[in-house]
Amino acid sequence: MRSGRRTSRVPIFGQLAVTLGAFGMMAFWPSQSGKVLVVPLPGAGDMDLLAAMAQGGIRLVGSGPFDGSFVVEGDRAVMSRRLEGIPTLLLAAPPSGCSGFGDVT
Repeated sequence: MRSGRRTSRVPIFGQLAVTLGAFGMMAFWPSQSGKVLVVPLPGAGDMDLLAAMAQGGIRLVGSGPFDGSFVVEGDRAVMSRRLEGIPTLLLAAPPSGCSGFGDVT
């Protein structure tokens, strides 16, 4: 015989959402150095992201899959400092989105 108590499924779905979110973040988190996808966010306006990246040790790999995005290769800390104050998103660059293009420096 069943008791009159029903267990809530909210905690299970909450744990599942947190776990899937963590795996998603790990999949798209850029490595310390290597190829990074730079995606301009709303509010970036007409800022020239390529000019912000065009200094010392950062190499342009190609255009990205999103409008205005591009793939660069270099140190993530340097990229983050150069893009400080500019609304952008740095993501791990998928191998399918990387084509040889040339150097920014």
